[in-house]
Amino acid sequence: YSNPFETWLSYFRVVSKKWRDL
Repeated sequence: YSNPFETWLSYFRVVSKKWRDL
């Protein structure tokens, strides 16, 4: 189990990638 901060970081990375593609 990973700490919430790590999960949030990975989520933020995916979101930023999506925005960049837009």
